[in-house]
Amino acid sequence: MNIEDSLEELRFAKDHGACGILKKGDLEAGKWPADPYFFPVYEEANRLDLPICIHIGSGTPDFVPAREFSLGSFMRSQLPAVHAFHTIIRHQLPQKFPKLRFGIIEAGCSWISFIAWELKRRMEKAADGAGTFSQFARYTLSSELLKSNRMYVTCQVDEDLAYILKLAGEDSLMIGSDYTHRDSSMEYEFPRLLNERVNKGEISQSAMQKILYDNAKTFYGL
Repeated sequence: MNIEDSLEELRFAKDHGACGILKKGDLEAGKWPADPYFFPVYEEANRLDLPICIHIGSGTPDFVPAREFSLGSFMRSQLPAVHAFHTIIRHQLPQKFPKLRFGIIEAGCSWISFIAWELKRRMEKAADGAGTFSQFARYTLSSELLKSNRMYVTCQVDEDLAYILKLAGEDSLMIGSDYTHRDSSMEYEFPRLLNERVNKGEISQSAMQKILYDNAKTFYGL
């Protein structure tokens, strides 16, 4: 709610060992992630070499009774993170902040193919000057959509990783864990199960190494 205070917090966090910044993918302080309101935060994160970690959940408080939580939980939990991926690329934040890394955390990765298709189709229409899409006409999507935009996505061990890796590449997926509480991302057996998939020939040894270690190390600047 206060950008100047947020910048001070970023500097304090960096000086005390932080390796990433939590962000929600929908409205925070009444602003969407690609709104220029947040540009000072992204600029400072870019300078400090701190990645923006888009975690599931909403930035807008929800005071519905607990018995009604499931009625909107998918919209308010998973989808804001997917939206952030889309809007970060569509509004060219990686080009505006050329060192900044973005991570989509705990939302799985199976949605990547849909978002890649949607962005490609949207940009093709923009190039044709189709209606409101035309404002994005100068932006061309790279075939390496994630790597070229410094986007990282945590994956679950039982997703169709062989298929997703063909689209996402080996340099952008990483293991995700939410070790502070019990949920679907708490997978103690992730390394063993992923290794089993390597032994079955489903994915490569190099992909496993990057998912379990290299990509997270790069993303968090460790």
